[in-house]
Amino acid sequence: KEETKEKEEENTGEITDEIEEQARTDDIKTNEKKILYNKTLSPITLTKYIKSDDNLKLNKNDYAIYGFIVFCVLLAFLFIIKKGDIMKMNSTDETSGIKALLIIDVIGKPPEHLTETLNNIIKKIDDEKGVDVIDKKLNEPTLMKDQKNFYTSFAEVEVEVEEIFGLIILMFKYMPAHIEILYPELIALTNNGWNDVLNELTRRLHGYDEIARIVNVEKSILEKKIREVLKDKSKTVKDKKVIKNKKTRKKK
Repeated sequence: KEETKEKEEENTGEITDEIEEQARTDDIKTNEKKILYNKTLSPITLTKYIKSDDNLKLNKNDYAIYGFIVFCVLLAFLFIIKKGDIMKMNSTDETSGIKALLIIDVIGKPPEHLTETLNNIIKKIDDEKGVDVIDKKLNEPTLMKDQKNFYTSFAEVEVEVEEIFGLIILMFKYMPAHIEILYPELIALTNNGWNDVLNELTRRLHGYDEIARIVNVEKSILEKKIREVLKDKSKTVKDKKVIKNKKTRKKK
């Protein structure tokens, strides 16, 4: 019995040792899992890698100063770009090399005279300062409707002018029936160019107004003279009739 008890105690001790050993193993594995879990979920603090004790410590005031400096640099850069655009705009010349199509029509007789007149007009346009005739096309004279012995014809003239003011001069001087600007699509015109255009337009309008006033005054004077002549003529006729009647009575 004593031997049996000793064996049982030894077996129990071995089982207890195994259980304790297993428990210690499980505890080690659990601790390892906790350590691995903590390492996986722990946030990475970059500041300890970026900053060191030798680097300067930045505070809010330093950040504000650096931000203000960057803002000033960007503002200066934008100002330089804007100033360059303004200088470029101010230094831009007026658009030159303007191409336009003019349609000039004439009416008259005989038909040969119309063709000759159109050729003379095109030659005069080509002789204008700053104007070059690139191409021309003359159409054959055709008989006008409801008009006997009167013909009409027109010419398509493509010109190139140095500036828009030259095209306006052609418009006033030769009075084309139609003008079409072929090139360019956009035309730059400075204030001096606008001054020339508007002053020329004003001068021409004043000239036409002066001619109209002179014609109107001359018309009034002519009508007055005609009335006076008609009045004197009617008076003379009446006097002649009176004299004639007196002579007729004397004869009787």
